[in-house]
Amino acid sequence: MKQFPSIEKLDTAILYILELSSSVSVILLALGLITPMANVLTDGSVLTHNSVMEAAWAWVQCAAIDLSVTIIWAFCSYSEGEKLRTWLYGLLSVLLLFTAAIVSNIESIQQTLHLMLSSASRSPVR
Repeated sequence: MKQFPSIEKLDTAILYILELSSSVSVILLALGLITPMANVLTDGSVLTHNSVMEAAWAWVQCAAIDLSVTIIWAFCSYSEGEKLRTWLYGLLSVLLLFTAAIVSNIESIQQTLHLMLSSASRSPVR
């Protein structure tokens, strides 16, 4: 790679972006845990009665799941021989993957049946 300094700069920039997005995703995931809890404790005033906050929360959670590069951290921890960090990052990666899979499945069902989640939850199943 020393022959191609522009590629080395690009690699460095990509690694920087991955580290930055991973750090930001941790903050976004934390906000995703705090916001629904505040919504429950305030009888829905944070998300349920505020469409702007509801949309912002949805975008933040989607970004947090998609920006997370915990699987990379898991492999880095494994290569450094840190077993606890490897297991923690691995578990977090599996949970994020599971969440993304559930959301994708819900979206595909919505698209197939031409339903919105809110209308599907209000109508009784027969």
